Amino acid sequence: MPTALATFLRRFSGGDPLTGRPGAPGGGLPGGQDIESDLEITLEEAYRGGEKALQLTSREVCPACGGDGINNNSFCTRCGGTGFNSGLKTLTVKIPPGVREGSRIRLKGQGGAGFNGGAGGDLFLKVRLLPHPVYQVQGSDLETEIVIRPDQAVLGDQADVPTLDGPVAVRIPAGTGTGKRLRLRGKGLPGRDGARGDQYVRIKIDIPTHLTSEEEQLYRRLAELRKGV
Repeated sequence: MPTALATFLRRFSGGDPLTGRPGAPGGGLPGGQDIESDLEITLEEAYRGGEKALQLTSREVCPACGGDGINNNSFCTRCGGTGFNSGLKTLTVKIPPGVREGSRIRLKGQGGAGFNGGAGGDLFLKVRLLPHPVYQVQGSDLETEIVIRPDQAVLGDQADVPTLDGPVAVRIPAGTGTGKRLRLRGKGLPGRDGARGDQYVRIKIDIPTHLTSEEEQLYRRLAELRKGV
């Protein structure tokens, strides 16, 4: 049967005799545990930074027993003797610009609740970049793909390419083949030294499958001209 002695030991010993929870160094108030969780963000959020609302399951100190788990010399019925109640809390996370995959963001005091008034632990959020429909991330560099027509590949042209800073016009050299990569300097992600990586534009040639009669005649004429070349 729990007694006031157990409460005393819980508060001032190096651990909890009932649950085995560790105490704080030097016999102080036991602090809460550090918690690690994933934070999924978009590539744009990682590049520009900003704020993001995050909802987490929380363990709050039971108001009925003050986190002791004991009320009137018996187990607290409100928390079942654990000293904590579960709930949901919403946090606003500040995302620094240029954060990378695998980086950790620390939210001080937002981890596990402390015991008997002890300090809360910290929450560490590990950054995970969500897959992007346009870009592939390779370190600080980005790669994207554009589709051009055969005449653009043969004769050269200019095409708009999406970047994190908005679309830019890119010159396509004459004689460009499928798989060729064009380099856009400084259009990637910020590196650890602050300098931005590059963006590579991979070329894909769209071979038409439905031709008008005039287009088919032109291709046949071209084939005749290229015979023996």
